[in-house]
Amino acid sequence: MKLVTADLADGSALDPGMVLAHLRAGEWEQVDEHHLDGRHVVTLFEHQRRPEVEVHVPVWQEARDYSRILAEAINTIAAAEGRSAAALLSELRAGRSDVLSIHAGEGTLTLLRATAMLSAIRALYAAATRGLGYGLRAAGGSPLAPTNGLLDRITLELGEPGHRIVRASVPVVLETTALGSHAAERGPVRSGRRSTEIVATLLDGVARATRGRSVQRVAEELVALGAGPASCSALASVGGPLTFEITWALAMPRARVSPVTLTQAQLTRLARAVERMPPAASG
Repeated sequence: MKLVTADLADGSALDPGMVLAHLRAGEWEQVDEHHLDGRHVVTLFEHQRRPEVEVHVPVWQEARDYSRILAEAINTIAAAEGRSAAALLSELRAGRSDVLSIHAGEGTLTLLRATAMLSAIRALYAAATRGLGYGLRAAGGSPLAPTNGLLDRITLELGEPGHRIVRASVPVVLETTALGSHAAERGPVRSGRRSTEIVATLLDGVARATRGRSVQRVAEELVALGAGPASCSALASVGGPLTFEITWALAMPRARVSPVTLTQAQLTRLARAVERMPPAASG
């Protein structure tokens, strides 16, 4: 389904800088800029593998036909990338946030399971923001300070109809911060990025720990990793299979991390391991 002008007015405003950042980070090449009366109004891109595909991105938001051209640009980009325009729009609107997506696999996404997925997200970020959750280290190796209400800043959304996905958007760049400014890394926004990095490490460690080992060995590895029983119980309660995918904010790009999948067998092993974890390792 293609976007129309009205779709861009439904929800948060879309920063054209996010569209430009998305294209520059992908298989697109900037080939031209159009100016009017000394004002930059449109940037032209073409697809690197399909040069016949061009997209005009409007950057002057006061232009009369800005929303129409932007909707057309998003439709063109989505079609070239083989995805839905609605999904791309959602990603672009979250361009100043890291996004943790949980794909619930097959079956119906019931209210009970969706609630469990939300609880798992909260438990993961609560563990990440509590003194590095029993030994986890951030990218710089130093303990993570209290995050000034980071959990209150995380927003949630469900995927498109028919898609069993729950997403959490974690702000890493303030709306008032210019792209490329070092001010984007200060305070609670910086802790948002560091928390998501910790969550990525935690999920990867849980996946490795629960592959074909004894329950006692799994429990020991989880404690060593810093995964407390609260976050592990929350993950196990969702049921599998689950796939976790992290999309880094377009405004603060970094190397992609591979998705992590937990099968039902791994989640069952995780639930049994929680029973053998010491109560002191809460988180």
